Amino acid sequence: MKSQEAEHRAAEALQGLFERSPEIEVGELVLEPRIGSGPSVDILASFSAFGRRHRVACEVRSNGQPSHVRNAILSVRDYVAHLDFDAAPMVSAPFLSEWSRALCVESGVGYLDLHGNAFLQVPGILIDVSVPGEPPAERCGLKSLFRPKAARILRVMLRDPERAWTELAGAAGASLGHVSNVHRTLLDREWAERRRGGVALSDPDSALDAWRAA
Repeated sequence: MKSQEAEHRAAEALQGLFERSPEIEVGELVLEPRIGSGPSVDILASFSAFGRRHRVACEVRSNGQPSHVRNAILSVRDYVAHLDFDAAPMVSAPFLSEWSRALCVESGVGYLDLHGNAFLQVPGILIDVSVPGEPPAERCGLKSLFRPKAARILRVMLRDPERAWTELAGAAGASLGHVSNVHRTLLDREWAERRRGGVALSDPDSALDAWRAA
């Protein structure tokens, strides 16, 4: 999903989330607001409930994997810190994995995805929506990591998870393109990290759990 499309769909989802509650009166919703010369954000929304007005600053990503979400969290928290009014930070993406959602909550940031998962906490209000399952595209993307050619690369890394690999193509009998794709998937999900000399598995347990589930 292109970033502009992701922003518009996130704005629609945020408005829809507010409209689901009869206690919430939706206010202004602005895409890419400009406030002074400080950091920017993708959506700034306001709503009223129980006699109080609240604002939400939402940073949108077209990829909801943990590494992208971590950057979005840093951006939206930086934006909120530069405001002269209170705003609850939030991150949105087409789909946020369980790891990404937990990362948001641990960081004190709300979240919203187009699958229906949402979390927002402001004084007097808690919105916590969890939708089971995941979109077909998400399942397909993860399963591609465990298909035979890619799985050969993952097996080599799992045999020595502390090793920073630079010669995986030869060790796994795979192409450089396959190695690059596997690295990108592992890094996006924060199951691997770049170290001096290559890429190493930083969370082999999660990778194995996902492989078993798939």
